[in-house]
Amino acid sequence: MTRPALRLLPGAAVVVLAAVVSPAAIATTQAGQSATASARVGRVAFVDGRHVATAVVKVTGNTTHETTIGPITHAPAKRRIAIQAFVGSDDGHWVAWLETITKRDGSSTAARPTLVVRTFAPDQVYEVKTTALPLGFASDKLVVYNHGHASYVDLKTSATFHKIPGTVFPQAAYPGGVVNLKALTSPPGPKNTEQLRLTAFDGSAQIVHNYVLKPSNAHLPERSFVSPDGKVLAVERGDHTDFGGIGSTSIIDEFSLHGPRDRRTIGHYGSAKKQWRVGAMSFAWKNNEPWVVWERATRTGAASVLAVYQHDRWKRIIKHGIAVLGARNGFVIAQAGKYVFNRDGLGFVRKPTGDAMLLHDHVVKVMGIQGSAFAWVD
Repeated sequence: MTRPALRLLPGAAVVVLAAVVSPAAIATTQAGQSATASARVGRVAFVDGRHVATAVVKVTGNTTHETTIGPITHAPAKRRIAIQAFVGSDDGHWVAWLETITKRDGSSTAARPTLVVRTFAPDQVYEVKTTALPLGFASDKLVVYNHGHASYVDLKTSATFHKIPGTVFPQAAYPGGVVNLKALTSPPGPKNTEQLRLTAFDGSAQIVHNYVLKPSNAHLPERSFVSPDGKVLAVERGDHTDFGGIGSTSIIDEFSLHGPRDRRTIGHYGSAKKQWRVGAMSFAWKNNEPWVVWERATRTGAASVLAVYQHDRWKRIIKHGIAVLGARNGFVIAQAGKYVFNRDGLGFVRKPTGDAMLLHDHVVKVMGIQGSAFAWVD
């Protein structure tokens, strides 16, 4: 069977922005003085409704040079394009997302989705018809989940996807490959073992941790998140079945990817009885401070908060948070919004309810953009 291949689209528009710096290199004035109003935090890509755009973010919270870069799919009559699974590379060179044709009420159609990959240096766009979901980037390799396993495409050398052996339950990309789970039959008896692994592109694996739990324990590893510098692995242990899930509130474990794989449990936000789940996670500052959108099902829909783990406790930042993006210089983009139930029955869609906010220390600036997902780009 022929593997799908990304196709380079001709004539991709080149957007030239002057003096744009990375989020780790915020411009400042002379030593000891604060950043000027013209200083840039960086350039951000974001999903705004049914579009993908980029904008330059200043330390004042103002945004300039806003440019639409997606979708690339043409919507037939009485149809719309939904943007899903938006991810960005840690070096800011790449973004990827899935475009799905839906009916006007948001319900699905039989049309095959389009996976879009875009790079900014040089400015190029790739696309392929596939149901593969982007998991993330490992340098210049895009990792996707497709047909029960992880695959990757080396965007610098090839346009063909290659299956990664031994990745039946992939959760995230990391600099050397994929974070995934492997179910073991040992030890025999009333307990199961879920092995958290780092699997390289050739299929070789390193064991991070063995979770030995009773079958009734719902705190199995559900999702994983890797810090942009590749040093921290955060693992959500909980059950997302039907959004609300099974069992008590999820728990977050952290592991160092540099040195010993010691586990640090940082717990959860709020009450264990509320069944909070991790909706999104990002990291800020050089110590990789975790910022988490916690979500949960309610009798009337869904609720969410944005919280940060500081000084050994969770602190709520926004009551109705839906998206977050941190940077190593301490700037954080936070988006408030609501969860709207999808008519096709496939869970909830995040909808912003106002402009995003730029946070730094105790200063909050209102931005001129809003989105349901964000990523730093060059």
